[in-house]
Amino acid sequence: METYAVELVRNFPAAALINPSAEELDNGEEDCLAGNLHYRDLRGFSWDDVADVLQREAALFERFAAAVDRDQEAERFDEERADALDELDAIWDLDLGTAAATLALSALGAVPVASCNAGGFGGHHVAGFPYVAFYIGTAKAAGLMTSKALAIT
Repeated sequence: METYAVELVRNFPAAALINPSAEELDNGEEDCLAGNLHYRDLRGFSWDDVADVLQREAALFERFAAAVDRDQEAERFDEERADALDELDAIWDLDLGTAAATLALSALGAVPVASCNAGGFGGHHVAGFPYVAFYIGTAKAAGLMTSKALAIT
């Protein structure tokens, strides 16, 4: 697994946030919300869903850590996800390493719109560092900024 030398900054004016309208959210999959051609509506996940995906990702982290060739392992995993009958097994078609964070943001009431693991588990990815982009309401954003549960160490 890759590590990334990225400075994490959690400083923004919560009062200046904008959110998509209810209509934009409801039509997001057809209209490519926030310009994401692969946008998928992932609103409304529960903390039980987050716990499930955390377990699934932990097992996958071990699998990829043991892999001799991560690119080959990533290809195998993508094939497995394409054939998966269970959304959890497919980790909702999210990149490995971003799924739990994406679902946790959903459980907090945010609207995840894009994510990428930057190829940290093999395969070709466009982003230079991992990220999860999302919309969140002003009141919830203030709480997110001060949450000890979400502190990045």
